[in-house]
Amino acid sequence: MVIETFQKIQRGIFSTPDSGGNVTEHLRRKVIERFGLNDVPDGFLYFPIELGGLGLRNPLIPLLLVRDNAFENPMERIDRAFEEEVNHYNQAKKAYDEGNIKSTTAQILKHDEPFMSFDEYTRYREETSDPLWYAYSALLEAPTERTIRTTPDVSSARESASLSVQNGTKWQSEAYDEWLMQLYGSDIIKRFGGLALGEKRLLSIGLASMLRSEKVRWQG
Repeated sequence: MVIETFQKIQRGIFSTPDSGGNVTEHLRRKVIERFGLNDVPDGFLYFPIELGGLGLRNPLIPLLLVRDNAFENPMERIDRAFEEEVNHYNQAKKAYDEGNIKSTTAQILKHDEPFMSFDEYTRYREETSDPLWYAYSALLEAPTERTIRTTPDVSSARESASLSVQNGTKWQSEAYDEWLMQLYGSDIIKRFGGLALGEKRLLSIGLASMLRSEKVRWQG
């Protein structure tokens, strides 16, 4: 569904014949038109600006990075919490019936009252249920990203590339960047001899970072 939605958005935005039908082809045509290049690799469009790319974002990669660690069906986690509630109830009822209790109030009631029903036990589960609280907290947490293992040639090229930004600090690649380097790295290495697409002193990293941090201002 996500891929189909993304494709529909792309077709809607880039619907003219000269737009290419998607953002990748549109940018490729713009680069060819303005700079006269005939062969623009995908890696140039998607690589981060720290490596000399245009920094085009692929919205599907972040989803793929967390897919394996996300709940496929959140209701399964809630159902498991309900099952744990039943187990807790049965344990508490057994302890009460056997007199294995520490509460003074429960010891007094033991002589006259049977243990509460399950409906009464769970009447205020939104406030008292530990299993439901743990399930709720787990579903609120963002899934962790998977670790990307790059091939030896890409790993070697990444280590030898000049990854320092203009302020002198070292650029730290994220899982998203690792995915891109593994996806397009072989082609980029073959074309440019490494993962860096340009010299550091010629890259306007500071300007690009400033523009990315600015809010969009609509004219008119």
